[in-house]
Order: sequence, then structure tokens, then C-alpha cells
Amino acid sequence: MPGAAAQLRRLKRAGFFLVLVTNQSGVGRGLLTLDALEEIHRRMQAALGRNAFDAIYACPHHPQTGCPCRKPSPQMILRACSDHGLDAAASFMVGDSVRDIAMGRAAGCRTVFRGTAAHGADHAATTLRGAVDWILRRRRGAGGRSRRRRG
Repeated sequence: MPGAAAQLRRLKRAGFFLVLVTNQSGVGRGLLTLDALEEIHRRMQAALGRNAFDAIYACPHHPQTGCPCRKPSPQMILRACSDHGLDAAASFMVGDSVRDIAMGRAAGCRTVFRGTAAHGADHAATTLRGAVDWILRRRRGAGGRSRRRRG
């Protein structure tokens, strides 16, 4: 996505801990291995800038397995919060699918749909920059900080 690296850097400079959560059923479908998926994540991190994401959580399971971590389940967000001392209520989920927004809402995050319609999200933004602008305004206007880190 054009400009993504710059927007991720803005969030990092503002003190956010950035977590990527993703369904990757290609592994469960036999289209790629876990090693290949990890290599894709390494290349993505390199393209975005060193350690753009602080953590990556992927559900590699086939959609028909009934996996409890697969989006729209909030399990990957909740696990990231537990693993890294994050406060879901002080966190934001940015996504481009209804499944992403459902996951974020179920985890207790504020949500931003990257598109033209909100689809139940707290906000819709047509660009990642618009999403980051909204997040940074919300954070500044939120008053006190949580003892746990924001995600």
C-alpha cells in the first residue's frame, strides 16, 4: 500500500505498539508452508522499514477447520494483548474487511474501516493516512493513559 511505511512510522513515533493480525489460509490449503509465510513476513518488514510491526500473529488454518483463532474471532488480538501487556480498550484495529471490524469490536478495540463505508466501525477512512490521522486525534483527546500499552 503506497505510503504505508510512513503511516506506520507516525504511529510508532506516537508510542503505539504495532501488531499485524492476519488469516493466512494458504498454509492450511497447502499453497505455502509456514516457513514460506515467515519469509513473506520478513520481506514485508524489510520493505516497510526495520521492525515496522512489533509483532505478527497469523492464523494459518483452513477456513473449514473451525479454528478458534481465525478472524473474526478476537483470539489473536487478545493473545497479543496478553503477550505484550496491551490494553485492548486503549487500542485501535484498522482493517479493510467486515471480518476485521468484527474481530476488533469483539476484542474491545476502537475500530477503523479502511474504505468508504464504516461497516459497523467507529470510523471509516478512505486512506491509511486518514485512519492514522483519526487515531492520533482520538488518542490525544482521550485524556488519561492506561497503565497498559496501547496496541
